[in-house]
Amino acid sequence: MRLSLRIIAVSLVWALASTAFTQPGAPTRLGDLPKQSADWPPAWAALVRDLSAGGADLEGKALTRVDALLKDESSGKKSHDLAEIVLSATLRHHRSMRMAPPLGAPSHRSLERELESKLNQVRKDWLEELRGNKPAEALKRCEQWLAAAVDDAPLRSAIVAVWVEQANAAIKTGDFAGARGWYDRLETHFAGDAPIDSVRKALHEQAQTRWKTSGQTLRVGVRSPLERFSPATAWTEVEKQVLELLFDRLFDVEAKPGGPRRYVPRLATSAPIIATSATLTLRRDVYWSTGDRMTAADLDHTIRLLSKPGWRGRSSLWHDFVEAPRQEGHPFRFSVGYHQGLFDPVAPLDFWVLPRVHRKQALASADDAEFARMPTGSGPFQRVIDEEAGKTVRLKRNVHDLRYGPFAVEEIQFAPIADVGKDGHLIVDPPTHQLASFEKRQYVDKSTLGVGRLHVLAVNHARPMLAAAAVRRAIAHAIDRSTLLDRHYRGGIKKYHAPANGLFPRDSWANAPTTQIGDLFHAEKAKAFAAKIAKSKSPITLTLKHPNDPHVQAACDDIAAAVTKLFREAQAPIDVHAIALPPHELQAALHMRDYDLLYMTVDDLDDPVRLALFFDRAADARNAGGSNVLGYDDDKLQSLVGSVLQRRQFAVVQENMQAIHAYLDETMPAIPLWHLDVHVLVHRTLAAPAIDPRAIFAKARVWNIVP
Repeated sequence: MRLSLRIIAVSLVWALASTAFTQPGAPTRLGDLPKQSADWPPAWAALVRDLSAGGADLEGKALTRVDALLKDESSGKKSHDLAEIVLSATLRHHRSMRMAPPLGAPSHRSLERELESKLNQVRKDWLEELRGNKPAEALKRCEQWLAAAVDDAPLRSAIVAVWVEQANAAIKTGDFAGARGWYDRLETHFAGDAPIDSVRKALHEQAQTRWKTSGQTLRVGVRSPLERFSPATAWTEVEKQVLELLFDRLFDVEAKPGGPRRYVPRLATSAPIIATSATLTLRRDVYWSTGDRMTAADLDHTIRLLSKPGWRGRSSLWHDFVEAPRQEGHPFRFSVGYHQGLFDPVAPLDFWVLPRVHRKQALASADDAEFARMPTGSGPFQRVIDEEAGKTVRLKRNVHDLRYGPFAVEEIQFAPIADVGKDGHLIVDPPTHQLASFEKRQYVDKSTLGVGRLHVLAVNHARPMLAAAAVRRAIAHAIDRSTLLDRHYRGGIKKYHAPANGLFPRDSWANAPTTQIGDLFHAEKAKAFAAKIAKSKSPITLTLKHPNDPHVQAACDDIAAAVTKLFREAQAPIDVHAIALPPHELQAALHMRDYDLLYMTVDDLDDPVRLALFFDRAADARNAGGSNVLGYDDDKLQSLVGSVLQRRQFAVVQENMQAIHAYLDETMPAIPLWHLDVHVLVHRTLAAPAIDPRAIFAKARVWNIVP
């Protein structure tokens, strides 16, 4: 029985081998060569007859005779062609024979390597001959032998030479797209080979010339100044938006309001299929604004910075959920492992990649002040300093980024909305009441309802008074959100901006049913919770820190007044005092926990991983600079979050997330305010299709300024 099974197994192996060798492009069988060689030169036909007869040391005979015929000029004009056929057939025959060699004879693998080496040398010599007189045939052979060239230096260099020649020819004729195509192929298959760099430099020079002669300047009006350009320090709406122009993620996130997230490869070459681990490959054509190539080592360095204790916004993500990516002995390949299965396993990979080196030194901190002012990025643009520009911030094309070819827009200038004047092309986040005036100046509102960022009052739980849930709930229910939106934000246009009803987006799949949680403003509930507050003999003042935007300031003044009135009527001597701060002073106050209440934005807390980090109970997360900016720790909430992280079935995850939404309403660790729609106004002279208000500049490479 065992013998029969062994015979069947051997038969299957031979059948599969036979099938594999009969695929298109497979080498000829040694037994088929006599018929094929009927019209070959006599010396080559004789070699075929001798090899077909078999015998000992058939491989050695082929190597010796082929070498002699190649040196003999009388053997025929097609000697390389015939040598390639004979050696390929011999190598195929050799691989099909798995018998042990006689004592004293070369090993099977040794003979195989010798045949491979000779075959690839013949192919290399043939390619060099074809390059000069038959370029089309040379290209055809490159495609045919590409797989064999990966590990063979002579053949590899020959194919690189052929493709480099094609790229240079395209550059000379001004065919930028064609040259880019050849460059991409070279980078994909032979990254690191020295001749490829000459193509990149030529493309770089051509791009610089074209951008200087045809580039356009895009003028953008912004509501708040741009001061910091690092992912770790960007704080204002426009600073976060500009990151799209300066840096890259592994994946772009696309999502419609209320719909699922879709991940589109950006630095990664493909979307991952992740269970407990995945191996990902980086694009090979990404360069930092310094001209250095991005590799998996930059990714590894970024993860180390994100995990480093002490920097603002640090995260325990790579300790608690995901293993640090491991390089796979390859500069563009890395593996990611997970300590546990996650509902959305790609979410942890949604971060901006930072360089290992900045200004010729190792980037030691993600929130490095000099890096934030003048970063090294991999995106399509880079910051330039112009001391005469005053309030204007300039970004110019990153001339080392050749992924997309020349853009129509060569420079982007950001200036205050009031300074843009009549030559503006794009207005980012203007106040709603200004929409009508911009419409008269031929601007079109591209904002999308339902994607507004969530604005909340952060609560510092280290303050004894705010540690009481009754105080937090009294504040939350005392705020008349709709009235404040009408008064300070909507400018008479009711359709914009919406009151929040929790810490998740208003239209999120994770929200508890509306019958369970309605409008958070409820005067009677506010009074009832205020009545529960322990009376104090001495007055207590709580600060409400907020950005020095006039609309936010007016709203926060009203909130402070309403809450103070509530507590006084309840005979609880608590005053709330609103304090306006410049954006980055406000950011520092949050990170250093120097606040009582603080006006801020939060994003995507309906993602279980982001939610877990926001309420991470680890001491490092709750301390100054950690991801738990509230310093909040609650056993039941931790249990609920843990139940979400341990499940992957959507129905179960949704049920658990709805339970969290309801529990957050009961405890109010942060006080939800509203969702403010981000207005994006496009002038008729700017052709800018498909603008996403959450990632305004994601498609800037296809924008064009028209008359």
